[in-house]
Amino acid sequence: MTRRIIKNQFESEEKPVLKKINDLKFDTDEVISRVISPDFHFVFETNKYSVPWTLVGLAVTIRIDAQSIMVYYQEKFVAGHERSYLKNKVFTNQKHQEGLLSRKPGARAQDDTRVHAVRKLGDGVRQYYQSLYASSRSLRTEVNRLLALSTVYGVESLNQACMELLKDGIIGIDNLERYLRVEKVQAINPEPIKFNSERLNRIVPPTNLQSYDDLLIKDKPVTEGEGDGN
Repeated sequence: MTRRIIKNQFESEEKPVLKKINDLKFDTDEVISRVISPDFHFVFETNKYSVPWTLVGLAVTIRIDAQSIMVYYQEKFVAGHERSYLKNKVFTNQKHQEGLLSRKPGARAQDDTRVHAVRKLGDGVRQYYQSLYASSRSLRTEVNRLLALSTVYGVESLNQACMELLKDGIIGIDNLERYLRVEKVQAINPEPIKFNSERLNRIVPPTNLQSYDDLLIKDKPVTEGEGDGN
């Protein structure tokens, strides 16, 4: 026995050398990928959840935690739902079908509706779409992604990007999306979903693993020859 007061020993010797508690929350979200079906929904655990209809046919990334389901296209947040633990239910946000014309069943009718929507986006997009006829590109792919970009970046930014690319005789949806990224056009974030419990509306900051990298670098042993200029 040291006959020392444990509390004093802790305060004077042990507490100063303790490492701080990591305030970064561990990411436990489930992450999946889905291609949006023609009815602008995707299925998760037997339930169907909606996204903006302009994302039909495109692959999205979905993050799921215990309370919510968040949908991203090209790392941009596009839709959110409160997670349900019921079975075989359909959850549709009415805003996700705004601008969608009533149509008859069939692929041709769906394509016509999407082309009509593209032509209504503005002069820049219309000119870009017309230029596609002289190329060998897939019109369906271009139309689908044009609608998606209008949702993520906004109609005005998309029109401006189309006009800038056409000035240089450039077409191709990959070039268009790259331009929007390089120009750092601010993505349009939908309003966050609201839960009945305010505790669930608290925004958790993203996880940053840099602190772990710093520890690895700090603890890395110096091998012979390092740091001596050789």
